[in-house]
Amino acid sequence: MDGAQLMGRWRVVSVTKFRGGLTSEAEAKGNIGKAVLILQDRVSLRDTVISRPRYEISCHPRLPEGEVPTPSERWSSFYGFGMDRPEIVALDVYDLSRNKDYHYIRFERVDGEHGRELWEMFDGWLYRMERVVD
Repeated sequence: MDGAQLMGRWRVVSVTKFRGGLTSEAEAKGNIGKAVLILQDRVSLRDTVISRPRYEISCHPRLPEGEVPTPSERWSSFYGFGMDRPEIVALDVYDLSRNKDYHYIRFERVDGEHGRELWEMFDGWLYRMERVVD
């Protein structure tokens, strides 16, 4: 899969709580309708702006039922979302001005009922994004 297919402007269309975190419901839901930019030279998501992004796309097979993944391998399906996907397609965003070896943001590409979506898990909330068509 080509990462260029995911470049562009996205919009948060829903948030769903999947576990505990410090982000309040009001704060999480306050992101609904906000823009998310994934561009060649910049990523903007909530209060985070990465001006030197590096992107990496990877595919991960579903784990057999009953197998417990490590924390870094816990995709949304571990929490009961998108269970029907045969594999998880991830877009990792690295910030080259910070730690070059650890992804700063991780999106899951999901082919949903309304077309392609991006999902991001952050502080106990699942953010669902749809592409903005200009």
